[in-house]
Amino acid sequence: MQKNIIAILCTAALFAGCAKNKLEENYYWSPKPGNANIRFIHAYTSLTPSSSLPAAGPVVDFFVNGEKISGIGSTTGTVAAIAYGGVFPLPAGQYASVLPGDVPVKAAVYRAPGSTPQPTDVIANGNFRFDAGKFYSAFLVDTMPAPAPANVNIAILEDDVKRANPGFFKMRFAHMIPTLDTLEIVRKTGLQLLVTDITYKKASAFIELPLFSTSDSIYLRKKGSTAVLTGSAAFLPGSERVYTFFCRGLYTTTSGTRARTLTFYTNQ
Repeated sequence: MQKNIIAILCTAALFAGCAKNKLEENYYWSPKPGNANIRFIHAYTSLTPSSSLPAAGPVVDFFVNGEKISGIGSTTGTVAAIAYGGVFPLPAGQYASVLPGDVPVKAAVYRAPGSTPQPTDVIANGNFRFDAGKFYSAFLVDTMPAPAPANVNIAILEDDVKRANPGFFKMRFAHMIPTLDTLEIVRKTGLQLLVTDITYKKASAFIELPLFSTSDSIYLRKKGSTAVLTGSAAFLPGSERVYTFFCRGLYTTTSGTRARTLTFYTNQ
């Protein structure tokens, strides 16, 4: 089963920021009653725009309601923008807690303190509905499979953070590689099919599975093929935990920073 992901096309807007103290007053790193909760994942593969030479892709800050919320450490207050492959907040199971409603979200190219913001700094934005008490993942991705030129947007998934039953874990698979191919994931041991029939920017429902007795890898395959595209690192799920496996990178690339990759983060 697939769940539709909301996709919003990018538009240009002015870069905005705010003081660290204001951020620390307004945002929290664990659920706050009455708020919505968001995690950000940078999966946009294009090497441009970039502030580095050679171009290495956009390093971004995420803004909600006009205020920067990514890059603020949950305990240290330190600031760090998000490069390709980054997840924020980083600690397992943590989310940035924001006011609910129809909320503007944007991604803007990071600029060093003291530099002048430009109208083209904002590479993706849109308004999204975030409901109180719910949890979401916001992916920075391409608008469509194999776009020419690349066109960035923000895609939203609603997360399930309800714990699995004791002795079990929950997982889903999100397809974030810009390709027209339909993908699936299998367990290395026994090639057990876990999730299939997932197209670009869509995700499976969460499924509940018995705990693994030992660490195992998860393989990514094209639907209908036995060839392994890539595999995750060794994975040993915890009892009652919830995970999102997702693929990112360039479909035909097998090495380097933009190689097709299967990885995961912890929702609960």
